Amino acid sequence: MCVFIPDCTSCKNFKGKNKNGLFYCSAFPQGIPKKYFWGNIPVRNISECANKIRFEEIDD
Repeated sequence: MCVFIPDCTSCKNFKGKNKNGLFYCSAFPQGIPKKYFWGNIPVRNISECANKIRFEEIDD
């Protein structure tokens, strides 16, 4: 069995699920588009996700 963990969940801007049950973040407050969340767009490598916000790795 393979488990995929979206990069978005490792970002400081990730918030969890909104009141509509959609995963959201500072860049996408209405819900992260599937193409970003499920890896079609490599969020770690792009200059900006949306709204001048980009991926920022969570510090351990």
